[in-house]
Amino acid sequence: NGITRPIELEALVGGVAKDPYGHDRVGLMLTSRITRSDFEITFDPTGALIGDQVTVEIDLSLVRQPTGTT
Repeated sequence: NGITRPIELEALVGGVAKDPYGHDRVGLMLTSRITRSDFEITFDPTGALIGDQVTVEIDLSLVRQPTGTT
């Protein structure tokens, strides 16, 4: 629909650890709630199962790249 808006994300750090290869790894969970009608999203393929308020969840696992590599 061409509508973009910033959204506020809540971040939860799941932990920092070394993986089996010795690389630093961090887990993050980002959550937000959007209103579909704010983005003019009206399509509902189910006909009744998707509400106007939708929770967005993003799970990330980030690995620090070793220094000196590209």
